[in-house]
Amino acid sequence: MLDKIHLVYECGLCLWTLATFIVSAPGINEKFLETTMVKSLFTCQRIMDEKTCREVLTYEIFYRLFLVITVYHFILAFILLPNFPAIREHLHNECWVFKLLSLAAISIGALYIPQHSYFIVYFSYVVLIGSSLFIMFQFFLLVDLAEALGAWVTEQQEKGSKRKTSFKVMLVLLICNSYLLLAVSLGTVAYILVVASTQNCIWNDIFIVLILGASFISFGITWHPRIRTNIQTEAVILPCAVVIFHSVFVMVLALTIQGGRGCNLEGTFLSRQKISTRVHLKSIIALSLMHTAIVYECLRSSRDSFTLGLLKDTKTDEENLSYSYSAFHFLMSTGSMYTLATLTNWYGPIINRFSQNDKSSLVGLQADWKPAQIVTITTSCMPLLLYISFIIYAILTLDPHIQSQVLSGGSIYLPLEPKAGCEVESKNTFSPHANRKNYVESIRNGALASSGEILRVGKSEQDYPSQKQGTNLLVRCERVRDTSVFFYHFPREICQSYYGGRNGSNACTVIAVLIAKAFCCGNLDLPETDLLDESWINLYSSCIAEGNRLYDMVINLKKQGAIYLSVEDVVEEFGDMLQIKNLGFSLPVSFVSETETATVSYQLERLRKFNEKSAVIFIKDSRSGVFLFFKDGPLLFADSHPYGSGGALLVCSSNVNELVMYLAEILRVTSLKGLGALSPIYF
Repeated sequence: MLDKIHLVYECGLCLWTLATFIVSAPGINEKFLETTMVKSLFTCQRIMDEKTCREVLTYEIFYRLFLVITVYHFILAFILLPNFPAIREHLHNECWVFKLLSLAAISIGALYIPQHSYFIVYFSYVVLIGSSLFIMFQFFLLVDLAEALGAWVTEQQEKGSKRKTSFKVMLVLLICNSYLLLAVSLGTVAYILVVASTQNCIWNDIFIVLILGASFISFGITWHPRIRTNIQTEAVILPCAVVIFHSVFVMVLALTIQGGRGCNLEGTFLSRQKISTRVHLKSIIALSLMHTAIVYECLRSSRDSFTLGLLKDTKTDEENLSYSYSAFHFLMSTGSMYTLATLTNWYGPIINRFSQNDKSSLVGLQADWKPAQIVTITTSCMPLLLYISFIIYAILTLDPHIQSQVLSGGSIYLPLEPKAGCEVESKNTFSPHANRKNYVESIRNGALASSGEILRVGKSEQDYPSQKQGTNLLVRCERVRDTSVFFYHFPREICQSYYGGRNGSNACTVIAVLIAKAFCCGNLDLPETDLLDESWINLYSSCIAEGNRLYDMVINLKKQGAIYLSVEDVVEEFGDMLQIKNLGFSLPVSFVSETETATVSYQLERLRKFNEKSAVIFIKDSRSGVFLFFKDGPLLFADSHPYGSGGALLVCSSNVNELVMYLAEILRVTSLKGLGALSPIYF
C-alpha cells in the first residue's frame, strides 16, 4: 500500500515536469507567453529584446511552478514529523482532497508573488542548496540500486534459478549495461580531454583526474574482505559502473557551467552555445537518473541501504518511525529543486537593482553563475568522499566476524557482553519490500502478516538478533502479536546454505530427518524462554553440518550434480545408519483446501494424538522442514533454510491453526493451494 502511495507522489512530480516540458516546447512556448493570463501576471523590462524576454519569462514561470511542488512536499515533511502514527499515516496515505486544495492554494500564491520582490534571487540560492543535497541522495540511492541488483544476481547463482534461460539473458543484459555505462563514462572523459584540454584548462584536467581516481579507489576498497565476502564478479561490475558514471556526469555538469571560454565545453553536445531554457541531452540524462533513484526509493520501502550499512555498527531505534514519511517528502522536495535547476540549465538570474519603474527586476540569465559552479564542483566530490569514508570506517571499526553481514542485512554477532540486568538488544536491517508499518513494541512483538513478510523477503526490515556472550551464541525469542506463535531466528551462518562458509545446499530433507531423530531420541526441553537454550543451538549446528556432509557424500557417489532428495531417498540411503524404524505414508496436504481432511492443520491435529513424541517431515515446493510435537503439548516447526537476511528458523505455538497460518505466510511461494506432503517418521 505504502509503495503505491509513494508512486502516486512520484507520478505527480513526473506530471509537473512534463507540464514544464510542454511549456518550453518550441511553438507552444511562444503561444503560452502570449496568453492573457501570462501577460497580466508577467512583464519584461523595456531594455530587453524579444528573445531575451521570452527566455527570462520562461525562467521565471519555471521557478514559480517548482516553488509550488517544493513547498508542498516541504510542508508535508514538516507536518509528518510529530510522532503520532495514526494521524501521520492517515495524512500521508489519504486526505487527498485536502492535499489537492493545499496544492491549488500554494499554486495561486506562487503565481501572484510580485515580480519586483527579488523572489527569484533568494529562491535561486535555496534551489542550489536543495539540488546539491539531492545529488548526494541520488548518488547513494543509485549505488544502493546497483548493489541490490548485484545481490540479486549473487542470490540467483547461489540458489540456481529454475528459469535458467531467462536468468542468463538478464545476467547478460546486466553485464552489458555495466560495460555500457563504463564505456560512456570513460568515452566522455576522453572527449573532454581532447576537446577542452589546453594550457588554460589545466585545472579541468586535475579535476577530472581526481574524480576518476576517487571513483576507482572507492571501487577497489569495496573488495576488502570486511565489506564483501563470496561476491560474484557480476555483482560488483554494476555498482562500479554506477559510481563512475554518476561521478563523471556531475563532473560534466560542473564543467559545462564554469567560466572561461574553451574550458566550459561551449558548443559541444554536452552544453549549449547560447543561453536557452529548452530541453537538451544533459537535462534528459539528469532527469532520467533522478526519477530512477526516486522510483527505487518508492519501491524498496526501506530505511536502510548498502551505504548506510557501512555505518551500522551503531544501534538503530526503530520505535521512532516519523522519518519514514518526512524523509521521503524531504527527498521529493529536494528532487523538485533539482528538477528546476536542471530544466533551467543551472542558470543564474541577472537583476536590475536600479529600476524602480518596471514591474520586473529580472533582466537576463547568466550561464557561468559562480554559486552554481561552486555547488556542482562540491557535489561532484562530496558523495564520493563520503562513500570512501564510509567504507574506510566500516573496514576499521567492524568486527572481522561480522564481515559483509552488516552490509547485506544479515544477523550480527556482537562481541560485547550485555550488562547485567539488561535485555539483549537487537540489530535492525532492511528490505526492498518490507512493510514500513511494522511498529516494534517494547517486547518486540510483531503482527502475523508483518513478521511473515519480514522472514519471507530477501532481506528483513528487522533482523532478529543473535549475540555472542563470551563464546556462546545467544538467539532471542520473537513473539507474533495477538497469537501464541513465537520463534527463534538464527544468524545467517547457521543455515544449510551458508554454514561453515558454504555457498548453497539442497540438503534440507537430510537435515530435517536428523533434527527429527535428535528430537525424538534426545531429552530436549521445550524452547519457552527469551533466549534459546544452548542445546537447541547445538542441535541445529550439528544437524546442519552432518546433513550437508551426508548430502555431499551422496552427490559424490552418484556423480549427478545437485539433486533433490525426498524423504524416501533419505530413508533408503541412511535408514540403517540413522536407526529409522518406520516411515509413515506420505499425506498430500495444502494450506487451503475445500476438503478439511486435506489441510495441514487437520492432519497435524490427527497425527499429534498417536505418540508422546512425534516428528513429521513437511515438504512443499522442494523445501523440507519438520514438525515436532509432544502429545497434547506445544507444536514446533524446524527449518534449516535461510529466512530473510538471517538463517534457520524454529517456530513454536500451542495452537496448530495459528502455527499453520504463520507458516502459510512465510512459506508462500507460488500458491497456497499447491500440494505439499506430510510424512511421519519413527525412530
